[in-house]
Amino acid sequence: MSRYRKIDVRIWNDAKFASLDDKGKLAFFMLLTHPAMTPLGAMRATPSGLAEELGWSTEDFREAFAKICGKGMAKHDERVHLIALPNFIRYNPPVSPNVVKAWEISLDMLPECDLKNEVIQTAKAFAEGMSKGFGKALPKAFLKGAPKSIGIQEQEQEQEKEQDIKDGREEEELASTHARETFTDELPLDPPETVEAARIWLIGQGIPNGDRLERAVYRAMRGKLLQSDIEALKVAAA
Repeated sequence: MSRYRKIDVRIWNDAKFASLDDKGKLAFFMLLTHPAMTPLGAMRATPSGLAEELGWSTEDFREAFAKICGKGMAKHDERVHLIALPNFIRYNPPVSPNVVKAWEISLDMLPECDLKNEVIQTAKAFAEGMSKGFGKALPKAFLKGAPKSIGIQEQEQEQEKEQDIKDGREEEELASTHARETFTDELPLDPPETVEAARIWLIGQGIPNGDRLERAVYRAMRGKLLQSDIEALKVAAA
């Protein structure tokens, strides 16, 4: 994290800031300068934890923090403990495209939620409003847009499904190509009742454990496996 933060002296002329009491002002300065605050203007923290750092009661900090959020100076997702300052980047802009590239590291530190998506969109819009080099430096995560919040585990599951579909299409294309190249009207083998039955049968046919076996199981269960495919796999495995 950056060791320095910029605070515009005109903050003292800001109506929202001026309307805060002394505790509200100190709490806001703490958020701006907190060591955990990322260059994206967001961090994972809890009001109770921040209160302890200041030596305040949780109630006192929550009261000050609520006023800050009520004025739109900060946003908070209490469920995932994410705090964001909407105008942070405006006063702490990236000094080079390399800083923008490093935003990806900061993004990984923030929990998944709709507020995180807002942070992404704010940073993206700001970088694209600078010179062309800054917009080009945006990491891929900032270019995908911000659909509804999806958890990391859900994303991995979706990626696995997409890969399974892709593998299936590749196998179907391979089988089709093989049939055309050998000019055969060979019929596919009857699909087994279960995946485990297919795996055991194929191992008995001489197909070793590994990627080839799993691809053959996939095709067998879909009724796409040919006897010639088995022979070809045995030769490849030899």
